[in-house]
Amino acid sequence: SEVVSLRFWRRSQDPDAPPYWQEAVATAPHGRRGGVAGLAVARDGSAALTVGRQEDAFRLWTRGDEQPDPGWRCEYRVARPSGRWGPATGAAAFSHDGSVLAVGFGRAVTLWDRRGASLAEVAVHPGAGPA
Repeated sequence: SEVVSLRFWRRSQDPDAPPYWQEAVATAPHGRRGGVAGLAVARDGSAALTVGRQEDAFRLWTRGDEQPDPGWRCEYRVARPSGRWGPATGAAAFSHDGSVLAVGFGRAVTLWDRRGASLAEVAVHPGAGPA
């Protein structure tokens, strides 16, 4: 059986150590059978956005620097938001300042407020027909 995991790495500050070390692992980040179809990392490295086609959802992962459990966690999951737009495409991005998430669903690009996971805007491809 196939094992799917999402691994987070951190750059080492020690010149004598390997250049990167594994900080965290999320096993089956989009469910037992769901792979990661799309991935984006915030410019400051504090968050990652993943898209799962089989799960038809996206997840926001954030780095927790607090003790005793630093590392990464899923902050939230937005499942089946596509509705009339179609299934998840795997396209994902952060805005320059990291406050907006862009996720592709079918013939649309959806824009989400990062803080509340609320839908801010939908841009549908003009040649795609009625929404």
